[in-house]
Amino acid sequence: MHTAVSSFVRLVSSFACPVSSFGPPISSFASFPGPNDEIIRSNDEIIRPNDEIALMNDEITTRG
Repeated sequence: MHTAVSSFVRLVSSFACPVSSFGPPISSFASFPGPNDEIIRSNDEIIRPNDEIALMNDEITTRG
């Protein structure tokens, strides 16, 4: 069951959507030992590419 939950969360996370919008917030997974760390790590990976996209957008707008 734990692997099914974490793989589902990974699938949802791959679309760069906050997991909390698909039902219970991440804190409800706190009872599971392990998968929480994977969820947090994958969320960090999603945030980083978004920052890079924002930087690219800034470069485009400054060029005019």
